[in-house]
Amino acid sequence: MECSGGLKENIFDGMHSDGFTFVAKRDHLIVKFGEKLYQKHGHLQHRRQFMRQKIRELARFLLVAREEDSTITALQSCIRPDKFLVVISAVKKLCGYDSLTHVYENPSLALKIGHSLKKCATILRSQALIEGNSELQQVSADFVDLCDSDWKEHISSAALSTLASKQNNKPHVLPLTEDMKKVTKYMAEERERCLNTLRSEPTVAAWHALAKVSLSNIIMFNRRRSGEAARILLTDFEAAKENSLPEDDILSALSDMEKELVAHFTRVEVCGKRGRRVPVLLTKAMHAEIEQLLLSREEVGVMSSNPYVFARPYFDSEQHLAGHTCLKEAVEASGAQNPQNITSTKLRKHLATVSQILNLSEHELEQVCGFLGHDILVHREYYRLPSDTYQLAKVSRLLMAAETGEISKFQGKSLSDIHLNKDLEFQDSEIEEEEEVEIDDLMPAHTTSTSHSVAEEGNSSTASSHELPTVSSSCQNEKRALHKKREQKPWRHGQKDFLSPDQNKAICTHFSSFIDSFRVPAKADCDNILAKEPLLQAKSWLKIKCTVRNAIEKRKRELKRVQNPSSVNT
Repeated sequence: MECSGGLKENIFDGMHSDGFTFVAKRDHLIVKFGEKLYQKHGHLQHRRQFMRQKIRELARFLLVAREEDSTITALQSCIRPDKFLVVISAVKKLCGYDSLTHVYENPSLALKIGHSLKKCATILRSQALIEGNSELQQVSADFVDLCDSDWKEHISSAALSTLASKQNNKPHVLPLTEDMKKVTKYMAEERERCLNTLRSEPTVAAWHALAKVSLSNIIMFNRRRSGEAARILLTDFEAAKENSLPEDDILSALSDMEKELVAHFTRVEVCGKRGRRVPVLLTKAMHAEIEQLLLSREEVGVMSSNPYVFARPYFDSEQHLAGHTCLKEAVEASGAQNPQNITSTKLRKHLATVSQILNLSEHELEQVCGFLGHDILVHREYYRLPSDTYQLAKVSRLLMAAETGEISKFQGKSLSDIHLNKDLEFQDSEIEEEEEVEIDDLMPAHTTSTSHSVAEEGNSSTASSHELPTVSSSCQNEKRALHKKREQKPWRHGQKDFLSPDQNKAICTHFSSFIDSFRVPAKADCDNILAKEPLLQAKSWLKIKCTVRNAIEKRKRELKRVQNPSSVNT
C-alpha cells in the first residue's frame, strides 16, 4: 500500500516484522490513519513508538473481526452501520470481555480501539466529501452516529467500570523520607566520583555513567516526567545560558533569599505533555556537570548530530537516554528500602500532594501546577491528600456531628473547626462514659489527690508529634477505683453536677488550644474563664478542669482511631 516516505521510514520500518505489521502495511484505511498520526506527531521522535502502537492495535482488531465475519476483508469493511454489532463482538473478544461478570481483561485497549475506529470513520467521511462519494459519506456518518449513541452502552461503561474497580482500596504509596535521603546522598557521592573520573580520564563509559546519574538527579530534584528531563536539547540548554537575569524592577520585588535563588538556578524550558513548555531548574552543580558532558562529547565519540544533552553514546545513536531506567538504577544502587516507590510519577504525586498541606493562594497553586506541567483541575482532582486518611480525620467529624443533630452549632465553620465534645455520642459511648472523670466522684475525699494527679498529667503532656499521649498510671488507678465505687453505689441523678450544652461549648471553645495540644489547664486558667464567662460562674474551677481533661481524652481516642483503625474493635 502506498504511503509517504516519512511514515514508511520512521514508523513502518521500525515495527516488528510479524503478522500485525503485515496486515497494517496492506490495509488502505490503516495506512491513512497512520498518515494522520504522522502529520500530527511525526516531528516528535519520542511519539513515534506511540504511533506504531496505535497502528498495530487496529491491525489486531482487524484480524479478530475477520474471524467473527468472513465477509470482512479490510478495515473499511467494518466502518458500516450493518457491521456495528460485529465490531462490538470483535472488540469484546480481543479485550477479554466476560459476559457474566461484565469485566474486561484489557479494558484500556477497548477504549483505545473505540477512539481509533471513530477516527477512521471520520477519515472516510472526509475522503468521501473530497471525492464526492455521497454513499460512502452517509455510511461513515451513520457509523459515527452509532458510536456516539451506542458505544458507551456496549463497550465503554463496562471498560471504565473495570478500570475503576482496580483502583478500589488500592493503597496510595508515596516515597519514604528515609529512602529519599539515601538516594539523594548516593547521587551526590556518585556524581562527584563520575565527574572526577571523566575529567581525569575521558572515556565513553565515564561519560555514560555521569550522564545517567546527572539525569536521574535532575528528574528527582525537579519532579519532572522522566521523558521531559531526558529530552533537554542542546539548543534549549544554550538558550538558557544566554538568558539574562530579570530586570531590576522585577528583582526589587523579591526578597534577599529569592534573589539568591534566582542567581543560583538556571531555568531550561523543554517540551512537555500536550505540547506545553515546562521548566527544568538546574543548580550550579547540575550546570557544571552538563558543561563537562558537552565538553567531552566529541572526545568520547558521541554523535555530533545527536540533538540531546543526555545522548546515548553507543552505536552511533541519535536518541536520548531512558530517564526512567537511569532513575531506577540509581535508586536500586542507593540501598533504599522500598525502591519501587521512587519513580518519576510517584515523585510528582508526592510533591503535588504535600503542596496541599500548605495554605497556597490561587496564584501560587497555579504556579505549582505550571511547573509540574498539568492543569489546575487535574491538580485538584488527582493530587489531593490521600482520600482515605482525609475522610477518617476530617469528614468523620461532620458525620458524627450530623448523627446527633448538633451540626447547626458549627454553621459557617470549616471541617477543621468542628471540635467534638462529650455532647456527641459514639457507638462505644458506654466505654467512653466510664473513662470520664466527674467532679462529684472526686470531691471532697479525693480532691487533693486528684488535683495532684491532674497537675502531674498537665506537666507531662509534651508528647512527640508521632506518638499519642498516654494517660498517667495514677489516673488509671483512679479510674479503676472509680469503676469499683460506681458498682457499689446506686445512680443518683440529683447529685451529679451536669453542664448544659452551652456551658460545655463555652469551655471547649475557650480551651481549644489546650485540647489540641493535649494540655490540662491550671487553676489560674480555669479561674480566668470563670471571671469572664457568666454562664460558668456557678461552677467550680475543678469542674472546668475535669471537663477539659475529658475532652482531651476523647481527642486522644479520636486520633487513635485514625492512626490505628483496627484497634477500635479489639
